Amino acid sequence: MIMETSLELPVEYKGMELLLPMKLITSGYTWRFLVQVNGTEVWVEKDEQSELRVLAQPEHAEKANIPAALLEAIVESIRQII
Repeated sequence: MIMETSLELPVEYKGMELLLPMKLITSGYTWRFLVQVNGTEVWVEKDEQSELRVLAQPEHAEKANIPAALLEAIVESIRQII
């Protein structure tokens, strides 16, 4: 059974606090966060070493012009809440 919970993720980036729309999607023992960044969906999940990784289709991330530092800030914000 898949469950979704809508949240807002506070992210500290370049001295500003952003509130990004986010969904927590759980299925069994697995979970993913779906974060909306500049209209682009970015997935954050644990990898095989239990580290957080960001998944986005490269062409969408490039078109949305999402800086790597912003993605790192998103991961750090999620790391603080899990």
